Amino acid sequence: MNCMGPIPVAPATAAARSARRAPAPSRVADVAARIAERMRARPGESYPLESLAREAELSRYQFIRAFRDAVGETPHAYLLRVRVERAKALLAAGCTPAAVAHDCGFSDQSHLTGAFRRLVGSTPAQFARAAAPEAPDAGASNIDPSSIERNAP
Repeated sequence: MNCMGPIPVAPATAAARSARRAPAPSRVADVAARIAERMRARPGESYPLESLAREAELSRYQFIRAFRDAVGETPHAYLLRVRVERAKALLAAGCTPAAVAHDCGFSDQSHLTGAFRRLVGSTPAQFARAAAPEAPDAGASNIDPSSIERNAP
């Protein structure tokens, strides 16, 4: 028995492989753009990678590459950025971080805080305080709040 010879490929296998052609690149880009728009419209929903790949008729890894090529970032990075953008808008409108986490699809407030800090550079609470409109009497003082030491008693 010679173990060094070429491995024969069954004709049925080769035929099956050629019949399983990848979808046209323009169709894949259209599907990726449609999925990205759905994520932007409804960021609080769950988007399992397996179901997105199935919708695009690609493997998970092919879908990640196709989405990144069409949108500019991976599906996870895109969804996370969209969720944080929505969180910023809700926090600026006065919503609590816990309510924002739930509305934006984060599993809990801690998950929101971690993602928010990585992308924005501050916590949701810090962002909300900075975005809050000034109270009517707050302008009566001539003290600049940024000049106050954080650890002062």
